[in-house]
Amino acid sequence: MAEAGVKLLPVPVLVLVLVLVLLGCSLAHGSRCDVMNQLRRSLDKLSAPDPHGLDGEHFMAKLVCYANVANGLNTSAVTQLDGRGPNVTFYGTFQLPNDLVCSDGTVASRNLCEQDCSNFVNSDIEDDALCLFRLLLLFLEHGFEADQKIQQYIQLIFNPACANALDDGYAC
Repeated sequence: MAEAGVKLLPVPVLVLVLVLVLLGCSLAHGSRCDVMNQLRRSLDKLSAPDPHGLDGEHFMAKLVCYANVANGLNTSAVTQLDGRGPNVTFYGTFQLPNDLVCSDGTVASRNLCEQDCSNFVNSDIEDDALCLFRLLLLFLEHGFEADQKIQQYIQLIFNPACANALDDGYAC
């Protein structure tokens, strides 16, 4: 029995609230799993004979965590950050920078992924994932002698907030 002044919700309302909470959790988890599964499929498509450890669960969980921290797994995210340089814009799920991996016509770009930046802001993240892996492989091949912009982007990916990504539920 409720104490004086405490109002209990009717059972149907409590059940509805519980269902909505559980549904919200499963949808968020499903989104993480969708990104994880696409990363796996994209890695399988790489022409590199040895994925250099990119296929490990812990590593994949860190990539999904990065996408979640960077933009909440928003496939259409477009962000401009201060301090990176003039007019540098980041696109898509993995916030790929226009000065390095794609062209949007606003800045000179190395366009390492040979893509128009608009290709990274749709619900098909295969091209995003392939581009991400291309950058990671370049970094693995050249280490800290890699281009400074590649190093800066890799540092963004390995966000301290994702240090325990596997334990934090980012694996599926």
